[in-house]
Amino acid sequence: MPEDIQKAIQKTEGSGMFVYNRLYEYTLTPYPAWLFSSSLFVSPLVAKSQIVAKPGVLSPSRLFPSRTNPESLAKLVRVGPSNISVVLFGAASALGGYMIYDDDCINGAGFTMTWSTLYLLSNGRNTINAIKYGRVWPVLLTVGAVSNAVLYGKRFIWRN
Repeated sequence: MPEDIQKAIQKTEGSGMFVYNRLYEYTLTPYPAWLFSSSLFVSPLVAKSQIVAKPGVLSPSRLFPSRTNPESLAKLVRVGPSNISVVLFGAASALGGYMIYDDDCINGAGFTMTWSTLYLLSNGRNTINAIKYGRVWPVLLTVGAVSNAVLYGKRFIWRN
């Protein structure tokens, strides 16, 4: 595989989209899929998936607190992937990378693209909450999923 990558890099050095083409050539390797998979697997260690969000100054729960429910002043908000999501999508991305490592680049690219897109669909709201509450790690995971979906998707759809 390294010879293929070297040939592709030499072929794309003269083009205007050098960085994109260089990233695209890495889809011949399992490294982008494995990087996303490993970043998902370390997610529970790096960042909390839920945070305590206190309501705003003029919210009804703050103006009229319930005496029977002391937790009415705070609630948990999910800002990252759940542990089930981490295991499922991390394993799927690792499996797609293994398919590419086993010289099945087209099917591995399609599998990785599909599961990266499913990750975006299932964790999109969490990423929006992460941006709202200033959390960086879920946003980085979303960037990894988008880049895998775009780069491996191009490899799968146009079969170059």
